[in-house]
Amino acid sequence: MTDTIPSEATPNNATPLEAVTSKPRRQYVPQNDFLIAHDISDTLQECADRLSMKIESVRSRASKYRADGINLKKFKGGGRGRRTDVATANKFLEELRTKRAEVETITQDDVGTVPAESIAQ
Repeated sequence: MTDTIPSEATPNNATPLEAVTSKPRRQYVPQNDFLIAHDISDTLQECADRLSMKIESVRSRASKYRADGINLKKFKGGGRGRRTDVATANKFLEELRTKRAEVETITQDDVGTVPAESIAQ
């Protein structure tokens, strides 16, 4: 016998529960198993393959563990040589915000000063 959703919850053609649940639940990987696999792997992809996890899940879990104070190693690569230059980024944002403030000030001050006939043309 197949389990079905009660008739009051669905129309006359009740769908079996198996069809409603789209994917089987993944098995939880215990912390120690994760730590071992992460430590012996050379890449995030290798770690994900060992644990049958998505690479995004491995990255996210490793990041959380690091934030909690666990000293996980960081894998090389992945950024294709791009590194964050905080000083340059902050300088860029400051200049951008200054320019935006100047433009907003000019726009707000000039509202209503343009003759209506020049807009209509």
